[in-house]
Amino acid sequence: MKRSKTLAAGIMISMCLLLSAGMMLPESSYAGKKGKEHRTSSSTLDEAVARVQRQTGGRVLRAQEQGSVYIIKVLMPSGVVKTFRVKAQ
Repeated sequence: MKRSKTLAAGIMISMCLLLSAGMMLPESSYAGKKGKEHRTSSSTLDEAVARVQRQTGGRVLRAQEQGSVYIIKVLMPSGVVKTFRVKAQ
C-alpha cells in the first residue's frame, strides 16, 4: 500500500511539472507554424469574440484590443491554442 501511494505522488508531481513547463512556452510554440489567424473586421470586441468562438468551436482564453485590431486567443477543440487577429471597424 505504501508503494502505491509513493507511485501516485510521483505521478502527480510529474504531471504538475509537465503542465508548468507547458505554460512557460512562448505563444508561438502553442500555435504552430505562424500561430496567427486573420479574420475579417468586427465593430466591437464582443462581436469579434462571438464570431471567432462560433467559427472555431473553441474556448476563448483571452481577448484584447490593440489599436485597430482585436487579438483573441482560443483553445481549439484539438487542444492547440491559436491567436486570431480581427480588424476593428
